[in-house]
Parts: sequence; structure tokens; C-alpha cells
Amino acid sequence: INCFPPLRADSQDDAKRGRLAAHLCWELPPGQALVVMFDNHDGFWMTSLGGAFMNSMDYLYRPVSYTPSRAAVDADGKVRLVISHTDPGCHNWLDSQGFAAGNLTYRNLLGSQRTEFETQLLPLEELESYLPAATVRISPEQRAGQLRQRFDGVRLRYGL
Repeated sequence: INCFPPLRADSQDDAKRGRLAAHLCWELPPGQALVVMFDNHDGFWMTSLGGAFMNSMDYLYRPVSYTPSRAAVDADGKVRLVISHTDPGCHNWLDSQGFAAGNLTYRNLLGSQRTEFETQLLPLEELESYLPAATVRISPEQRAGQLRQRFDGVRLRYGL
């Protein structure tokens, strides 16, 4: 719970297909945040937040997924995603939608390097002091714009 499984042996099949997938099962008490970190890398990766039974969360109105084009990378080259029940003001916030448990799926497509993850569960009030000072923050107005971009992108994709 709250961490990705350990790295498995390299798979030649994964290298041939050019992809890797990993799943993290999370439990998040109220007032807590789960920070997921990994090195930014070339290729296409995506993260998607889901429910405890691998069901999709509300991706039309809430930030539940990130790709390289939407995620902010910190100055140290790491992507830091923050799963929490309330918006902590971090660019890469994943909205738990109030669920106590769920999963985070990571897919690395068109890349050959392995992705190593670090996770940290901490009280939400300690998040600011835990994150590097240069972690990209976002105002409520910027969050509204980010969510509008997501909404417009989904509508365009599905012709809504």
C-alpha cells in the first residue's frame, strides 16, 4: 500500500513492445497527502488515478491523470505528483475525489529506461516543507484554467 512494487527483472518482451506498466494501490486518510516521485525521462509516459476496483475516476472535471505535456517537472528533474482529498496548490495534484483508497497506474510508452519511484505519505500541513522550494505551485485561478483545458481537451477528443 502507498508504494509501487519493487523493480522486477528486465523483460525483453517489454523492451520489444516499448512499454512498461506499474500499479500503486493507495490508502489516504483525511488530512494526508501521498507524494509520488520519479525522474522525468524521454518517451511518452502517463499516470492515471483510479478507484479501488480499477474503475475510472472523473477525468472530465477533475485532475486524475498527467502526461509529459501536462505535468510540471521540478528543477531537479523529478516529477512529483500529489494525491490528496483537497487541492494543495501543487501543479501536479491528483484529486482523490474523497475516496479513501484507489490505484495509480503508470505507463511508460516508447521508452526503454526503467522508472524508479519514491513515495511519501505525510500530513497535508507538512507538504509545503517536504516539497522542494522550486516545486511548481498553482493559484486557484490557474487551477480553474488547468481544469478548463482538461475539460476542453476531453470534449474535443470525444466530440462532446
